[in-house]
Amino acid sequence: MEHLNEQFWQVQHLDARGASGRVTGVASRSTPLSTSLRAVKSSPAEGRVVQVLVDDPQFVAFRTMAELMERADVGAGTIARLCAKLNLSGFAELQRKAQAELTGSLRPAADRIKEQTAKDLIGQVAHAEQTNVAKTFGRIDRTSFDGAIALLADTRRHVVVLASDACRGVGMQYANELSFLRQNVELLDGNPVTVGRRLALGDELDVVLAIDIRRYDNWLVETVQQFANKRAAVLSLTDNAASPIALVSAHHFSIDADSPGPFDSFTAALALLNAFNAATAAKLRKSATDRLEKVEQAWRATKVIDR
Repeated sequence: MEHLNEQFWQVQHLDARGASGRVTGVASRSTPLSTSLRAVKSSPAEGRVVQVLVDDPQFVAFRTMAELMERADVGAGTIARLCAKLNLSGFAELQRKAQAELTGSLRPAADRIKEQTAKDLIGQVAHAEQTNVAKTFGRIDRTSFDGAIALLADTRRHVVVLASDACRGVGMQYANELSFLRQNVELLDGNPVTVGRRLALGDELDVVLAIDIRRYDNWLVETVQQFANKRAAVLSLTDNAASPIALVSAHHFSIDADSPGPFDSFTAALALLNAFNAATAAKLRKSATDRLEKVEQAWRATKVIDR
């Protein structure tokens, strides 16, 4: 079927060529996709496809051709003609270029620090963080979000939070807050003995929430896969819908981590996890309120906090 689809897109592409057989587009194959999209002269229908490419490149990079047609409300010929204008052989090449640009968006810190610092660094960081959050929340599928919250709020289940070394602070914050709302929440680190013991006790009642971005920690990828093999429900937050963690997830959420500095940003991840806890608290309002009041009473009784 994939082979037939590719042939179909190539035939559609031929229809978008001029009488001479030359592509009537405006870009060369070496031109970055983002640059080509800014320069292309598109029809209203093609413009809707361009808008999806600009607003949500991960959708184009990792979803099917049919899903793109449905989202942009266009036919196959429209996408074929746009590919021709971009000097691409068809949807498969368009998708490869989108994936390549996403892969290059998160570069090693050693490469980023060599870049020239912007004059208005504060403004650049503020813009990057606002964009990260806006893009991350703009991609949330409400059905998937509701499904994830139903799992996290099911107090019969054990919630296991897995975070890579880079994401450990984010994972600790989330697990700590969730433990105020419900019981049976644990943060599992990469210690082989601890991981092995927990995997031995794992079953289909486990809910695993995994947080990582490229380049993924091997121990985390392997642990998520083993939990999935035990039929645990896997939720994942990654920068890539085709990551090895996302591919075994019941619900996946893409997070943007762009930063003008040498290190990836976790602002969007924290914001999304905050939304998880807000929704979980709303679902567990009665029992969560009782737990929070007991914690506050204990703090006041032991005078461990100033106010």
